[in-house]
Order: sequence, then structure tokens, then C-alpha cells
Amino acid sequence: MLQVQREVHPGIGAVDLLTRIAEVQENKLQSRAAALGTWRQILDLDPFSTRALSEVERLATVLERFAELVDLYQDLARKRDRAGGGADIAGRPVCWAGPAALPGTLR
Repeated sequence: MLQVQREVHPGIGAVDLLTRIAEVQENKLQSRAAALGTWRQILDLDPFSTRALSEVERLATVLERFAELVDLYQDLARKRDRAGGGADIAGRPVCWAGPAALPGTLR
């Protein structure tokens, strides 16, 4: 198992190092499950990482871990809310003006 120790690699950021590890896990070691775990570690460090979120969504879908995605979305929403991100989990600004009317529902 590959583990990252930030103190050992002072010139390389933890996110960059974990990104390299995830790529090796998936592409060289053929371990999508391990890569998924590493991308989730990146999201723990940077909950606003669009690349990590995209990779987690892709791998979780391929591995059919849909319940894990729901948990991830809830966790990210809490983390981003605490960080004052003012954005949804995809990084888009949140703007809500009330419930949208469906066509044919207004009379």
C-alpha cells in the first residue's frame, strides 16, 4: 500500500503527490478501488478540487459504489459550507429564488 508522508517530500505538495499515486494505482497497478480511495484523500485535503471530484465520480460509477457517492456529496456539502464556499458540490455559485414551477402547474 502506498502512503504519503508530507515531511519526507517537502518540495512536492501532498495533493500533487497523491494525484500521482492515484494515477499509478489506476493505470499501472490496475487498482481502481485503490485509486478511488486516493482521490477521496485528495478531496479530504481540498474539498474544492474539481478534478478529484470528477475522478471519484467516474471511479465510483465504474465500481458501482453509488451509496459511497451519496455519502461523499453530503460530506463535501458540509465541508464546503463550513469553508463558506457559497457553491454547490460542482463549484457552481448557489443562487436560489424559490421553487421552480413546472410547466402546466400554474393556473
